[in-house]
Amino acid sequence: MLDATPGMSLRAATLALVTLSTLMVLPRVNAQPSMRAEIRVEQDQPVGPPTDYALVEPHLSVDLRNPNHLVAAAMARVSPGNQNIGCVAFSSFDGGASWTSTHLNVSGLTACADPWTAILRDGTALLSYLSKGGIVVLRSPNGGRTWDEPPVRLLGPYDHPMLLDTASGVIYLVSALSIRNEHQQGRSAVSVAQSRDGGRSFSERGRVVISNLSYEALTPALLSDGTLVIGAIDHHDASDRPLERRRAWLVLASGTTFSEPMLVTESCSRTRFTSWPSLTIVRSHTASDDRIVFTCEAEGNRGILFAHSEDHGNRWTSATRIDGGLDFAWTKTPTMTTSAAGLLAVTWLDRRDDSRNECWRLYGMISSDGGDTFSKPKQLSVVPSCPSAEQTGEGVLGRFPAGGEYHGLVSIGPRQFLAVWPDARNGRFQLRSVRFSAAEP
Repeated sequence: MLDATPGMSLRAATLALVTLSTLMVLPRVNAQPSMRAEIRVEQDQPVGPPTDYALVEPHLSVDLRNPNHLVAAAMARVSPGNQNIGCVAFSSFDGGASWTSTHLNVSGLTACADPWTAILRDGTALLSYLSKGGIVVLRSPNGGRTWDEPPVRLLGPYDHPMLLDTASGVIYLVSALSIRNEHQQGRSAVSVAQSRDGGRSFSERGRVVISNLSYEALTPALLSDGTLVIGAIDHHDASDRPLERRRAWLVLASGTTFSEPMLVTESCSRTRFTSWPSLTIVRSHTASDDRIVFTCEAEGNRGILFAHSEDHGNRWTSATRIDGGLDFAWTKTPTMTTSAAGLLAVTWLDRRDDSRNECWRLYGMISSDGGDTFSKPKQLSVVPSCPSAEQTGEGVLGRFPAGGEYHGLVSIGPRQFLAVWPDARNGRFQLRSVRFSAAEP
């Protein structure tokens, strides 16, 4: 993330809270038996050619019409002192077997952080990111091969812009925003902008202030009835003191009306540079049966927590641990998505295989009942990641000990998934992808 704007209360220094998650929400399978089938894993592959700088915090999108069409983006840490940030965009048209990369260097814009991607129903690719002075949205009519169109800019003290495409043609751009109230007191807000012209322009639809705390907006999703679901997680009070408990919230937006904030959990980790919580929807046949699911890091990185709501966020199950690791486990960046068959996949980074507790691998699980039960945790990357400060670059490892605060995960078929994460098997963070699937019942 970019350094905070002076007076900006929605973040402390470069604090960011991950993850997450992907934007796809697809039909839920009702009342199926416990999902215990074997997860099949293919060999992981590099995403693009190797670079001499670290690539961190990737986001990934898939074309709903053509799952072989993928677009990803990541931050590139390229300078001494870890100050100047660029971004690299990637596109694949063969399901991730090969990728083309473009180092984004838009004239007149400086820095690039918090990249987020989307692929529209016509194959157009969008990429949003945080630049000095506000949000930039890039558009690629050829699906990510080139990014030549003039950028769209939203000026202001925004943070972490996230895109959400919808079947109706509306594209949402959700972010955090630093504002001042009528008493000139600094406040965090959740901002919702929208586009109705394929991402060529955006206008603000509304904003909501949840409390006087500093907080971040989380992954947006859409209920079956068109209601926009937005998460948020707080981290500091109005005096910039860390909270004893960090609260995750949910807000519903319909038109320009926002619901009251609804509490999700107080159990997420309070540590600095905590991964971004992940939120998505497992859809049923009716809007009233949509299940909202949520995951985050446990305190001290000791496990992955999961909770769900059956009544549009009003009441939630207790946040319970699902990773199956030991009490001293180290886990990071939980991410979720759902498939066309209603399967829910969760991926995260895990050190359980390293007795020294230094190196990690990507792990995953799948559920066929919306998170009531999960398959056994499965190792998705065979080679351990052991990032080093010498290989990764000055300042990168201190700021991104796990290669960022979220990674990419999408569904590429009824029972198939693809993850993209910052792998460090050679010491430096480089992107890799892996396909995995649930065996037929």
